Amino acid sequence: MAAHNGHHQHHQLPSAFAYPDEFSRVAHHRNEQAKRSKLKVLPASKEEHRAIKEAFNFEEDDNEDIAYLNFPLIWPVGIVSALSVGFFLFAFSAMELNDHLSFERYALNQLLYTYGKTLGFCNNTMPYERGMWPSFLRQVEMKVFTNVCFRVAVCVPMSIRIFVAFIIRNSGRSHSLVLRNALVHYLNEMSAGVAVVEVFSLSLFSIVTIRFDYAHFYNAMFGTFILSATFYMFLRTMLSFTADDLEPIEQLAGAVRLVCCILFTWTASQVFQTHQRFIHHTGCHGYVRPGEAMTEYIAIVAYAVFSLLQLVDIRNVRFICYPRSCSGECEPLRPDNFQPGAKFEHCRAFEWIQRNSGDNKNWRQQNVSPNGPSSVPPSDGGANSNSGRFPNKFFVVANGAH
Repeated sequence: MAAHNGHHQHHQLPSAFAYPDEFSRVAHHRNEQAKRSKLKVLPASKEEHRAIKEAFNFEEDDNEDIAYLNFPLIWPVGIVSALSVGFFLFAFSAMELNDHLSFERYALNQLLYTYGKTLGFCNNTMPYERGMWPSFLRQVEMKVFTNVCFRVAVCVPMSIRIFVAFIIRNSGRSHSLVLRNALVHYLNEMSAGVAVVEVFSLSLFSIVTIRFDYAHFYNAMFGTFILSATFYMFLRTMLSFTADDLEPIEQLAGAVRLVCCILFTWTASQVFQTHQRFIHHTGCHGYVRPGEAMTEYIAIVAYAVFSLLQLVDIRNVRFICYPRSCSGECEPLRPDNFQPGAKFEHCRAFEWIQRNSGDNKNWRQQNVSPNGPSSVPPSDGGANSNSGRFPNKFFVVANGAH
């Protein structure tokens, strides 16, 4: 505090804590006047509210003690992830249970196939060779039960995966390297959008079939998934090392994530080329050479492990649903809750009542002029300041001493 003219004092921040703008300076003076008048002055605009919070490090009460929901986010995400992995393993293990081929028309080199209730003939352009291994991507196209399980494994966690991607993106915004480096900041912001493209492209190519829907659309979605998944794995791997202080479990997860990224990047291009031949020349069976099948298996495992490592990133995140003090959720159902000192003292309904009381109206008329806030000291300690451009309308709550 610094004495002014030897009669009264103006409460000002030290020079090391200068006001970020004129809004915070005016609002600070209003609140100092309100303290002497036993009134609490609330910000008059969204910009002024943000400036006050930044200048004085204000934090909004989160009302955790009366939260509707409060639980670790890892539990629902883990349950959905386990469900997805279970259906995927079921699809992988069941792809050899049923044979979808029947007799062959040798003269036309065609085989009779079944896909659910659908019957038809296919051209046997790639005859089965002894020693071939099953390709999961081709089996999904050939067998309806495997296709259904794969759709469930991919589509059920769609919203959860997008939600987690945005949470991780927001968590990375506070890392010092993200704050200092503009390129890293833009890559962190971009990661959530890339994750959305990846999730939707994977879901679409799992639903669309080559033979019964649109082969060109399937091909486009499959290529989009390969590109977006590779890019997202690269971004997430790089950004996982930008944290200021990595715990041992985060270091281990980062190392495993790096290995998965390398394996997927190396195998995805080969899987893409192999599956392109099947898309353009669809055969009658879902088998490939052992080397091609092993490459596909490595890509699938690397992608699955990489996706599950997101559980490490959200292990300390909690989902809290609570009534905000400034929202309309705090309704005056019990008047006792809105009295001074009660848990809903600063809710909107109580503030509205106090703002419209006679004492507060008189206080506003005495302390606020039509052209702007009155008796506001200029920011330079004596020079004239352009305070008239600030909003002169603000909220007042009685008996809100701070």
